Amino acid sequence: MLIVYGLLSLAASVTSTTLYQNTTAQVAVTLYYETLCPFSLNFITDELSPTFLDSQYGSLIKELNLIPFGIAIAVNSTAHDYVCQHDEAECQGNRFHACAIKHIQDKKSLVKYLKCLAETVEVDSEEEEDYPVDQCLDKIPDGLYPKIMGCYNSEEGWKLMEENGRRTENFFNSSGEEFVPYVSFDNGKNDDLAMEAISNLKKTISQLSVVKYSASIETSEESEEEEEEV
Repeated sequence: MLIVYGLLSLAASVTSTTLYQNTTAQVAVTLYYETLCPFSLNFITDELSPTFLDSQYGSLIKELNLIPFGIAIAVNSTAHDYVCQHDEAECQGNRFHACAIKHIQDKKSLVKYLKCLAETVEVDSEEEEDYPVDQCLDKIPDGLYPKIMGCYNSEEGWKLMEENGRRTENFFNSSGEEFVPYVSFDNGKNDDLAMEAISNLKKTISQLSVVKYSASIETSEESEEEEEEV
């Protein structure tokens, strides 16, 4: 009896997993954040990292975009003059993250690295005089740190920061509130959804993926009905 019960439980588990995989659709996730904002740091360590690195929930994310800029002000981008919410160290961090995001192509490695950096400055981030660009080196894939630093110390890093500033401005100028961290799904702006994601990213992504799948099924059925009528 125990063997039969075990087999039935295993079959139910497999069926449940298959059903879950077949009734969901992937979503694109974009995170607008600041590198020394306590809320951004907490989100990266407590929500983004465990969600993206989880085999089940991570599979629901088809694309992950990270935009480190936040509520910064470009006084004169040509002259590299920026004002950040958490002072100069955050401006350094925003630029450094932009370079890391560009050069660490493997997203899992990138998220692990950013999580480590977030934990490094998490204790008392507002008193950082300089962003800790020399920390968590063991999390960076071999050979990439010199490229990241080369970017950070050159015009390349400033160009990336300028681009992130434009993307952030264009996104928040569309409508609604401006706050970070802000989680956008499929490039949409929904303040309520963003707030839900900040506190429970796994739940939000799960719900969205199911809704998106249902919508795609309805659209497909409508298309089939139209074809039959023709």
